[in-house]
Amino acid sequence: MQHFIDEMNNKNIIFWATGNQSNWTVSFVDKPDNKKAFREFTSTITVTDEKLYLTNYDDLTMSAQFEDTKIPAKHNSDLIIKLENGLYNLTILQLFDPEDYDYEADGKTNFEIVMQRTEKETEKINKIYWWTE
Repeated sequence: MQHFIDEMNNKNIIFWATGNQSNWTVSFVDKPDNKKAFREFTSTITVTDEKLYLTNYDDLTMSAQFEDTKIPAKHNSDLIIKLENGLYNLTILQLFDPEDYDYEADGKTNFEIVMQRTEKETEKINKIYWWTE
């Protein structure tokens, strides 16, 4: 986990735990639409090559274990957000309680990510957001 924390502090990734596993629907917006969040955080990332790639824990751990495995993984290479190069604050809003075991993820927006260009970085972190292990 320390490697992920270091890379977040270097503004190379934003990484968080969702609370449980599922297929999530994520909405990307440039300004908040005032949805009620169960929890949220803001972190800074540097966009290069005008692309922000989305990936998952499996791809990240495979890349960390094997030199010939790169991010994005081929099967996730189409998960791209195109943005101008620069520094962005991303606010991640989780729109459900992960301990609500009756929650049905299908057909709902589960996470909202607000992407805003910035010149001011967020503070460094010492743990992964929402990681409980």
